[in-house]
Amino acid sequence: MKKITIVGSGLSATIAKIKFKNLKPNIISCSDSSFLKKKYLRRKSIESNKLFSKKSLSYGNLKYRLKNIKLHDRLILGGSTGVWGGMVNTATLPNYFLKILKDNNIFFKKLDFYKTGYKSNNQDIKQMCDEKGNIFNSGKFFADCENNFLHSFSVDKDIIKLKIISEKNNNFEFQNTDKLILAISLPQLLDLLIRSGFINENVSISLEDMITD
Repeated sequence: MKKITIVGSGLSATIAKIKFKNLKPNIISCSDSSFLKKKYLRRKSIESNKLFSKKSLSYGNLKYRLKNIKLHDRLILGGSTGVWGGMVNTATLPNYFLKILKDNNIFFKKLDFYKTGYKSNNQDIKQMCDEKGNIFNSGKFFADCENNFLHSFSVDKDIIKLKIISEKNNNFEFQNTDKLILAISLPQLLDLLIRSGFINENVSISLEDMITD
């Protein structure tokens, strides 16, 4: 059986975990990133938090001086689902995918200003929630994973070698995996690719949305 490793614990990581759950994927994600402060820079400019939610910090290698653009980075279980409103345009989701989510206790409820505090003139926009009707937070899917962080990775033939730092020993350890799924924020992705030697700091990068059938 091939070993699959998922990095992250946000919405994308949740979908990946559901898809590959029969293969029991290994999870690399931070629940508390404070143990990284001695090895990486803290980037307050891209931290994103809201009142009454658990505070998350951003640690990495790159400093950001942003103009006319906003980036955010949340090194915490659940990623951005800890601060989002759960709004999704369900018209873009196929029925088979909605069923997969429902089978894993992820639901969509209609917006009602008096019940949810939200309203939209688009009936297809609904709020993703759990079985109790609370706004979906993917951190619940990763509550049992260890608090660790992927420093870098390399590819040797068919094996992907991972260099990981964990809160337990605050030092690097090494693991191998057959497949690696990077479900992380853009700032974390850039940091990881630079540390792994796949890109350098002078590279030019562009982003665009892709819609597939």
